[in-house]
Amino acid sequence: MCELVFAARNITKQYRKARSREKFNTLMNFQMEVHRGDIYGFVGENGAGKTTLIRILAGRSEQTSGELELFGKSSEEELYKQRGRIGALIESPALNPGMTAKDNLEVLRLQQGIKDRKCIFDVLETVGLEEAAYKKVKDFSFGMKQRLGIAMSLLGNKEFLVLDEPMNGLDPEGIAELREILQKLNQEQGVTILISSHLLGELNQLATCYGFVHAGKMVEQISAEELKEKSTSSLETYYMSVIKGGRR
Repeated sequence: MCELVFAARNITKQYRKARSREKFNTLMNFQMEVHRGDIYGFVGENGAGKTTLIRILAGRSEQTSGELELFGKSSEEELYKQRGRIGALIESPALNPGMTAKDNLEVLRLQQGIKDRKCIFDVLETVGLEEAAYKKVKDFSFGMKQRLGIAMSLLGNKEFLVLDEPMNGLDPEGIAELREILQKLNQEQGVTILISSHLLGELNQLATCYGFVHAGKMVEQISAEELKEKSTSSLETYYMSVIKGGRR
């Protein structure tokens, strides 16, 4: 079995309703495992809990109960350290439109205390933006902004890339470009990737394994090979059959 990069063990996230004492759960006893080398397709309907889990993983929210494990570590102090090995793109990338791509990355490099300036051009080349290094972000297409966001997430030789709906708003060409970038990162640089998307046809071309989420719970985790052996139907049809069947 490959090294466990991330695990969620019995994670529950509870919120209080506005102007009410009533509480509700977005995650309930949530279980999940991502292994080194995976391209993990995180599948679930809107409101299933995908973004909540990703925010907890990235340290932008805190679970109500349960335990996280990153690279084999689970204490609060160690999780803080291990998150330095993770790059995350959640919602829209935080870009300064009046600055160039290079300068956006330079600000982040200084914030992270990275000494080697060459890393900026390395990540721009990785996402196919080396020729746009000195172009202002306000003149970028939406797809270019998404690729720059991924470049920012990769700065500092990140080992685990976490992407929440990165294909939203992209045209077919932009989706194909992003798919190629992610496959190269995984196959050539060994980056483990967790990607949530409602575009299941695209995930089906990219993911090596899947986690099916419904109503705040992990319903099933399955490799792409196992899925192919089990079903000749589409990924969407299989997901719907799984959540209706209530598998664990």
